[in-house]
Amino acid sequence: MQILSQETNPPICFVPCPANEEFGYKKCNGCEPSCDKPKPEICTKIACPCSCDCKPGLFRNTKTGKCVEKCSYNAN
Repeated sequence: MQILSQETNPPICFVPCPANEEFGYKKCNGCEPSCDKPKPEICTKIACPCSCDCKPGLFRNTKTGKCVEKCSYNAN
């Protein structure tokens, strides 16, 4: 469940994040490093949803959705 307070700028969201993830209001969802795209493109901060992103140094495993230190498969 996401709770968004629009009374602050940027909005404050309260999102419980799983292990190895942190609240990512500073980044747009989908612009974090992943096994498929280890060096993501720069993301704008406009209209970013409340989300959890992988902690620094970790990658999103696009097959499992979890944050990992190393990818266990060869992404194309």
